[in-house]
Amino acid sequence: MSLSRTVCTTYWRGTPEWDANARLIAAAPELLTACEAMARRLDSLRYTELPDVAGLIEDKDNGWAAIAKAKGEPWSCAGGCS
Repeated sequence: MSLSRTVCTTYWRGTPEWDANARLIAAAPELLTACEAMARRLDSLRYTELPDVAGLIEDKDNGWAAIAKAKGEPWSCAGGCS
């Protein structure tokens, strides 16, 4: 019986895995904020009311910006997106 096992894997700075993890950690606050905002806005919708479309679009745009940051990709929504 072997008692050896992997407890953790360490990636060296500059490797694709390290860079991806660093981007995800850096984007975590924005990702959480965007998800919370979207969830709150969706929770507030009532079937008999018109949704706050402008707010939903803003939340969506913030979500996409955070996702792009986590992936290390450029993202721009100058002038508004939809």
